Amino acid sequence: MDTDSLTRFLLSLVILVVAAHFFGHWFERLKLPRVIGEISAGIFLGPSVLGALSWGAYDLFLFDEFVGHKVLLNAFYWLGLCMLMFTSGFHIQRRFPADERRDISLLVIITSTIPFALGWWAVSFIPVEHYMQHTANILAFKIVFAVSVTVTSIPVISKIFSDLRLIQTKFAKVVVATATLHDIVLWTAIAVATTVQSRGDVHVGELILAAVICLVFIAFFLVAGPWLIDLIIRLAPRFSHVYPVGYLIIVCLALAALASYIDVGAVFGALIAGMLFGSLTQPEFQEARETIRTFSMSFFVPVYFAMVGLQINFAGNLDLLLTLEYLVFSSAVVVLTVWPAMRLAGHSGMAAWNFSVAMTTRGGPGIVLASLAYSIGIINQIFFVTLIITALVTSLLCGIWFRFVIDRRLELYEGAPAPMAPDKAPREAGHAPPRETAVRP
Repeated sequence: MDTDSLTRFLLSLVILVVAAHFFGHWFERLKLPRVIGEISAGIFLGPSVLGALSWGAYDLFLFDEFVGHKVLLNAFYWLGLCMLMFTSGFHIQRRFPADERRDISLLVIITSTIPFALGWWAVSFIPVEHYMQHTANILAFKIVFAVSVTVTSIPVISKIFSDLRLIQTKFAKVVVATATLHDIVLWTAIAVATTVQSRGDVHVGELILAAVICLVFIAFFLVAGPWLIDLIIRLAPRFSHVYPVGYLIIVCLALAALASYIDVGAVFGALIAGMLFGSLTQPEFQEARETIRTFSMSFFVPVYFAMVGLQINFAGNLDLLLTLEYLVFSSAVVVLTVWPAMRLAGHSGMAAWNFSVAMTTRGGPGIVLASLAYSIGIINQIFFVTLIITALVTSLLCGIWFRFVIDRRLELYEGAPAPMAPDKAPREAGHAPPRETAVRP
């Protein structure tokens, strides 16, 4: 890389970070989710807005100026996603009271089965040839469609809860834990879809093996991980205690690399690493977690969300009717599954509705699913844009709803009102806000 290329690469990073913070700030001022502002920054800088206005010149100057420019930016995209999942894992509990375990188990089961089955069934009634690429495998398309109806966004829902200071509530912990277990099941299905698309005709045994490898990896590190972390600390006490930030990041990237190598997914390796380190109580590790969180939320995560928006191109690929129909169908399936189930579990109508709204949030995983399915030849550009818009709209509506809940101190979960809005609490209390120790993914 010559000096000019390095200059332009660094400039593109600066532009992404500044734009993400600028749009995120103004979305917060409008009482909208900051994360949607960060994604909107990428949409503005990308081919949908700035690219369309600059007659193609923007691509050459900002984000595709030299060979490898997009590859370098994509590396920051994946680092941002991994750091987001890593910090999200810090506050995912591994043990819950009996009543919370009941709610998590119920939500995982119903949100992983009924919406998936209805999505699979719906494929029989739509003209799939209009939404598939000509090289697509019909079985792979069915899996992708069913997962797209079912998937929940761990990164976006976590960040919305964090921005609104809900991340430490029992409600947020139940939702994030549910979304984690729920998406593990769904990404296992995506691993199967990828295998089907890449290999064409595959044996049932190969599909089962892909699913088993994914589940065994996750189960092994959740069970044996704490022992391995403790062993590393005892073998390298000086490094782990003198440089705890480096130690945490090294283990995070190592697990992400291993998960990627065996096709489990780097993001889940990072999430599991965060869950393992979240239980460490030593002061140096608590401080290290806060340091990593602060830097990640200031740099890596804004780059990730801005890059998500940067990949979106609405021009010529937006089917408004299809998008509206899919948005209504996919959201209604989840709401009509979650709401009655939570009511039968004994929760109030308000609490059941809160869970329903949270579980409809597609966010980052919805966008990642769309990008993956498009890149490997399963869905076409029209359905790709539909999935992207659905992810953005559901994330936006989720943020607006929970902002409404905390502004009016409505019930959140188990009869408890939502905490005071973050922009009102310091003013009403008459003192500076307490230092935020929760993850802000």
